[in-house]
Amino acid sequence: MIIVLYILTYFALSSEFFFSDVLLSKLSLFTMLICYFVSKSHFTNRKINFFNKGLFFYTLFIILLVISFLRTSQPSVSQSAIFVKAIQLIIYVVYTYDFINYLIDKNINILNVVLLVVSFFLISNLNLYIFGVTLLNPLSNNQLIGESVMINSFFGLHINRVVFPLVTGYNDYGVYAGAVLLFSIIMYAYASNAKQRILLIINIFASTLTILLTDNRGALAAAILSSIIVFFLGNIKRINTLKWIVFLVPFLPYILLLFLPLIGNFQFIINISRSSSEIETANARQIIWTYAANEFLTFKTIHLFGYGELGQYGSGVSAGWADILSAFENPEQTSAHNLILQMLFDIGYFGVIIFLIVYYKLLDICIRFIKHTKNKSALSLFAFLLYVLFAGTLESLYIFKAFLMFLIFIFTTVFTINTRLHKDL
Repeated sequence: MIIVLYILTYFALSSEFFFSDVLLSKLSLFTMLICYFVSKSHFTNRKINFFNKGLFFYTLFIILLVISFLRTSQPSVSQSAIFVKAIQLIIYVVYTYDFINYLIDKNINILNVVLLVVSFFLISNLNLYIFGVTLLNPLSNNQLIGESVMINSFFGLHINRVVFPLVTGYNDYGVYAGAVLLFSIIMYAYASNAKQRILLIINIFASTLTILLTDNRGALAAAILSSIIVFFLGNIKRINTLKWIVFLVPFLPYILLLFLPLIGNFQFIINISRSSSEIETANARQIIWTYAANEFLTFKTIHLFGYGELGQYGSGVSAGWADILSAFENPEQTSAHNLILQMLFDIGYFGVIIFLIVYYKLLDICIRFIKHTKNKSALSLFAFLLYVLFAGTLESLYIFKAFLMFLIFIFTTVFTINTRLHKDL
């Protein structure tokens, strides 16, 4: 029952952004509170110290996110909605911490539960689409959809990109499906019985189909690249050096732009591209990244802590790239299409530094467990951490529009920190 309540909370928190109606937002918060307090009676009465050695920087990062919500630049949003969003994040973080400790106390495999929670959402969403159910905020239907070039290239079928019933866009949800695919691939490689392998095959099929329907080529590439790196970890002599990749993250967009002209000559890349200009500019991201980076060439005090949520809009910078995204609803509110650049706008230099410290610590913990135990949980989490960095090169991920992805990040972060504190791995 505790796991079912947590899944219900996951759905409730996901719906907070997807439905703009204030009543539904409050209903979502009420659902979370009920699930948490019912579950609380089953949790061990363990005092939470979010400022201990293992959780200090993680807590700072969450605090900065909450402050960014309270300082939001989102237009036409009520104080009530802002407050609900901040409270929901806080409740979810505390709930997840207690929930993970409950799983540890009951000797329940945490990674299996993570996969169950995220897979249940993905497969439910896929089934709703197959049966023609639409729950989406209609504003998203006005966005330019276009055709799935991957389905056209691989299967010769002409199918438009899909906006699934429980989400408001295809790019961020494609990244979410990529994370589910990655977890499933890693766990399949270490599955111990036929029943588990069959379930993982279903997961791999559902997540791959979702990626194809959303036509998120970056998510598919990031999942494959992360899988390859993890499967070859045993052959990497200086595995410790991999944790330093986190400090290359701010430069990954520009490294990608350097390599695009080279990989753009491969026939496979040409086949899954919408145009030659898309290859040259990473689907117009080069233009967006240029506008975004120019904002930070001249230091401003506000850059230390950012402009608050939707900082690219609050700073006025996104008006520069709104013209190239004019087919979308509210193009001036579109993200910077990069994890670090979006964080700079929302939570500033200080927030980015805290994020990189948290990420470095997570990679370090995972690598130490991999070296000494070859534990599949550590391998899966390490793969996911790499995946977020690679996929985050092209998408903003952590913001509320990609909140499904952010939920996985919270879950794996708290789990990884708990494994060190409780010696679970």
